[in-house]
Amino acid sequence: MIKFARILFDAGANLEGNGVEGGGNGGGLWNEGFVKFGQEATFTLNVVEGSGGGGGMFNQGGLVRFEGNSTLNQNEAFDGSAFVNSAGGRVAVRQEMSITDNVSQEEASSVAGAVWNQADSVVFCTAMMSWEGNSGYQAGALLNAGRMVFRGEVSVRDNTAVMDGGGFINESGGRILFFHGAEFLSNVGTGSGGAILNHAELDFAPGGDDSSSSRSTDDDSSDESTTRTFTLDFQDNYCGEQECQDIQNKDGSSILGLHQYVPDLCDIGTQDIVAT
Repeated sequence: MIKFARILFDAGANLEGNGVEGGGNGGGLWNEGFVKFGQEATFTLNVVEGSGGGGGMFNQGGLVRFEGNSTLNQNEAFDGSAFVNSAGGRVAVRQEMSITDNVSQEEASSVAGAVWNQADSVVFCTAMMSWEGNSGYQAGALLNAGRMVFRGEVSVRDNTAVMDGGGFINESGGRILFFHGAEFLSNVGTGSGGAILNHAELDFAPGGDDSSSSRSTDDDSSDESTTRTFTLDFQDNYCGEQECQDIQNKDGSSILGLHQYVPDLCDIGTQDIVAT
């Protein structure tokens, strides 16, 4: 495990085969300051043993930015095997991210097969975000209790939950915004919500002119905007409840506008990070 208060990876980073024992967190990386990955980043085969979370990464109230393509693959933990964002932490992903084949423990108190966003914000700024082949007890891919914003396309497929939320669970107090389309394919849970179990607020925002999606990492002065086509595709998702739905709303939850909740993480520059 790497543990830092402040670090910039200007070249590629490969965090592979690291581990934490005794109920600790963050098999590959534990952060409470800020971390920037300037180019490609890979988190593979990192393990948290015992009751800890964040097999690949645990962000404890810090700021993490991924500037290049990133992969979180085959990490293991009790909760959130790919990464956990905790206690006011913020994560911004500027390029493509792939979260695949991560495994959380199949025990009754375990959550989030891949990602557990406990609080504050995770923003996927551009390009494609894919979740595939992840598994856990509750929420095959994502358990969200904070703010989760997808500004690019999202693919969620072949994730498995022992109980609810084959793909995602949006917990009470959670807010998720899909800006430019999503597909949920062949996700499986035996409880509620084959694709998404929603206890709070979801927004599928059709179309839109998102100027932030075309900005250069090094030059935020561009005003060029890109209009993208919004599509939704839900197919072959399964859950064990009678009258199972791809999206199941519970506890007074709703699907509505969340535009006022979109954070500005995509526009934070390197100097802003250093000053944080």
